[in-house]
Amino acid sequence: MKRVKVSVAFFVLFSIYLTSCFLGCNSGGGDGQSHIPSSDVGSSFDDVVTAQIFFNAPLSDELGQVPNMTMNEKGDVVQVHRSNDHFTLWVRRGKVTSNGSLEWLGGSQQYDPGGKWPSVAMVYSSDPAVYGRMIEMHTTNDLNKGYMWYHLGHFDGDGVYFWNSHKLEEGYNPDVSMSDDLYIVSIHKSQDEDVLWTKCGIYHTTAYPTATWSSSVKYTPGICPSISIIPTVTDPEKEGYVVEVHESQHDDNYLYYNVGRVDKTNGTIHWPNEPMRFPFDNKGTNPDVVVSNSGYVIETHQSQDDGTIWYHIGLIDFDNYTVTWGPSRKYDNGVTPTVAANKDFAVQLHKTQGNNDYTLWYSTGMTIGHFGWMEQMRDLIGDKPLYEITLPATHDAGMYMFQHPYIIVDSYSGFEKVTKSCVANFTQTQDQTLYSQLTGGVRYFDLRPAVHDGVHYIIHSLAGPKVEDVFSDIGKFMSECANQGFGELVIVVLSHFYNYTEPMDFESLGGYIDSYLGSYLYEVNDPQNADLLKTTFNHFTQKGEPKILLLVEKGDYDSWKESTGSNIPYGIWPYQKMNINSQPDSVTGNMHIIDDYADSHTPDIMINDQINKLIQSGGGNEKRLFLLSWTLTAPDSADWWIDRCAYKESPHNLFQLNQEVKNKLRPNLIEYYKHYKINFLYTDFYSFDATPDLAILMNMGRL
Repeated sequence: MKRVKVSVAFFVLFSIYLTSCFLGCNSGGGDGQSHIPSSDVGSSFDDVVTAQIFFNAPLSDELGQVPNMTMNEKGDVVQVHRSNDHFTLWVRRGKVTSNGSLEWLGGSQQYDPGGKWPSVAMVYSSDPAVYGRMIEMHTTNDLNKGYMWYHLGHFDGDGVYFWNSHKLEEGYNPDVSMSDDLYIVSIHKSQDEDVLWTKCGIYHTTAYPTATWSSSVKYTPGICPSISIIPTVTDPEKEGYVVEVHESQHDDNYLYYNVGRVDKTNGTIHWPNEPMRFPFDNKGTNPDVVVSNSGYVIETHQSQDDGTIWYHIGLIDFDNYTVTWGPSRKYDNGVTPTVAANKDFAVQLHKTQGNNDYTLWYSTGMTIGHFGWMEQMRDLIGDKPLYEITLPATHDAGMYMFQHPYIIVDSYSGFEKVTKSCVANFTQTQDQTLYSQLTGGVRYFDLRPAVHDGVHYIIHSLAGPKVEDVFSDIGKFMSECANQGFGELVIVVLSHFYNYTEPMDFESLGGYIDSYLGSYLYEVNDPQNADLLKTTFNHFTQKGEPKILLLVEKGDYDSWKESTGSNIPYGIWPYQKMNINSQPDSVTGNMHIIDDYADSHTPDIMINDQINKLIQSGGGNEKRLFLLSWTLTAPDSADWWIDRCAYKESPHNLFQLNQEVKNKLRPNLIEYYKHYKINFLYTDFYSFDATPDLAILMNMGRL
């Protein structure tokens, strides 16, 4: 029996993103080799409704289509795909390192002369008896008859090995998964009709590996299936559970899922329920699924309407054979995504949207909960002062929505020449509420309050949400932290006050603070002698006792104090916003922050400006904190606004503008974070920059 050796040479790169296919469905995420922890660096995914994965900016270095991947507990990654211009099949091996970078170990190598819809699975465990065992499955490229074929193989330090392919039976779009006891489950579509079939088998670790198969079983109508099995069989109560996802056989693009359990006595999968439609956003195409030992599920799919890619996080209900799902969340543009995961990281791969672009993109994200990440890192950061800690931060954090009809509170000189809706395109800075940002791990918020017709809003030229709603979100999160025993530290910065001219304006704002945030404000008996910069995380918080450090820019603080006769609510601290050349003023609590943005819409200018200021200032220290403002800003130029609003020149909004720099944040952090302390990673649309994960890795010294 012949085997094909795919050699592996060392090659470096990092992160994993979306995928695509034109001859049929993506074959799915394959092996289901995820091991998302119930508690690791951060809190768990117990609340899947709030759980998020932040994929880093995507990278690419090869062409292909219909990719599929698998991953084990050590971070070994194997991906397969079809050639961009032929039916040849290719394989590539990589490894996700401790800092979340994906390093490809050599380029892709051909392993089969003809096929389509490849799927790959390997065992999750690092046990030497089974480590590196793999199975690959695909459909022949015969246009008249669809036969499924499979390769058995393994990898070691020298390369990836596949033995000869074996014909299995007729069928299309196969997807395969394998548990650590070498039990194989697969799902495929009939070649004649839109009906799905399942098939089980066993991988035998003989000198030349073989597999034995049970008969295929007709399952349900549908197309584009993916399947995943619980990988490690240490828990008898969870052994053999599988999750499958597929698209409706009709043209309605509804996504369905089901939970079953392997019956090894007869080689079948028992499905107690009929397939169930996804809740929330339940349409899409080319779904892919991976499931962990604990029963956490990650599902990815392509939008049915456009070239965007989305994911769900879920948790298996083992008693009722269902999944509790969180909402569908967008994470990039592209088509036919595939996903794999282990206890630390998820990797995703996709193809560029477009019939003539076969670029494959990849990225990684951390498979941890972000809800209570600071509490979970208390042993690491507890005794560190504030100036030695890095926090993810959001610029104009409240600008995730606008009041309708639009209310202009402050304007650029060119605004009168363009529509308010166009202004909104370039002043919306976030796409999540404060509560979602908090559950996503953000711990520093830039909020700009204004009074308009007696109503308090958060603003960025236009009026956004009401102050009351934003503070209510923060209070809700703090209450949940206290109930769950998470002593998180949240820094809320109020600056750029607009139209606060009367004592009652400040008194109303103080009332909202007292009502929603008052019980969580950080206070000390002797504020005049406090030094917030040198205060440790443990002194700010204790387990189960979350705190808010509420800061007001010194000028606004002084106005508040003067307007109300020094009647400022207890627990509000002044701070000095500095540029790199500022001299420190005396402020209660000794809170000084270098917050000196580039004020540019040009990526290179912004990046050079911020890096130079980091180097010139020396970063954060015991005298002041450093905020890295990784933000591009629309210029105060009427011509620039007219070009975008009237003539529709690109970029069309602030999100598109900031996409130009998101893939440059991580490389710069890697280069500079060990030499200069960056206290706040300050971004727009934070989830697309993965700033919570970057901050966590920086605090761990692992970036």
